[in-house]
Amino acid sequence: MTRRIKLSEAALADLRSAAAWYEHHRAGWGDVFLVAVEAALQKIRRSPERFPIADEPVRRALLRRFPYGVFYVTEEDRIDVIAIIHSSRDPETWRRRIEGP
Repeated sequence: MTRRIKLSEAALADLRSAAAWYEHHRAGWGDVFLVAVEAALQKIRRSPERFPIADEPVRRALLRRFPYGVFYVTEEDRIDVIAIIHSSRDPETWRRRIEGP
């Protein structure tokens, strides 16, 4: 079963921020980054269980060519992306997003 992918507002902000950073530092790389994220999302959509568990229930898919991870939780009918962050960021960045207030 192919599940739909839903990016949280925080994950969308992560995505926009990283793409803007890459574009600012090298013209065209913002788009290259977005293509890498889309490729990772397609792999997640096809086979969400193939990626390792970062911390139950969150899984992490690493991007090709960029030091970023896509952190997500699988639900019965969808995949919730909670973060798209640089691998050197503190893991508490995405952990706080699943713990809630």
